[in-house]
Amino acid sequence: MTEGPKPREVFAADFRDRIVHHLLVSHQERVFEPSFIHDSYACRRGKGTLAASTRAMQLLRQATANGQCGAWAMKLDVASVFPSVHKSTLFEILTRRVRHPALVWLTQVLLFHDPTEDYDFRSKGKRVPPPRTPGYPISPQKSLFASADPGVIR
Repeated sequence: MTEGPKPREVFAADFRDRIVHHLLVSHQERVFEPSFIHDSYACRRGKGTLAASTRAMQLLRQATANGQCGAWAMKLDVASVFPSVHKSTLFEILTRRVRHPALVWLTQVLLFHDPTEDYDFRSKGKRVPPPRTPGYPISPQKSLFASADPGVIR
């Protein structure tokens, strides 16, 4: 758990699990990368924060004729989008394009794993009560521990 501006749950895979994740990504990336839009920058090879910032500045200069006229921009964030993704639907979408039996099996194992069943609770700084106990500072709508639907990503 991090405290930052507001407390957040952070689930980080062990090193050995990350190796498996990278193996799966290296195979699935070849399948899905060509279908992604150009201006999507998170977790993509050759993209990232700097590339996104550079592209935003390029588009801003283009829209404002190098600052000669005004333009509007919208910044948004879809609140709690990942906890609302339905795992079965995502798995169905993934397996339409990934057909190798071992990759389908590994995708299923990773996607349907529930990180709230086997975890190490740690908190930086002050003592924080663990999940599912009184005083836990994460609101139920933001907590993976409070998800009522086992079909959604946890």
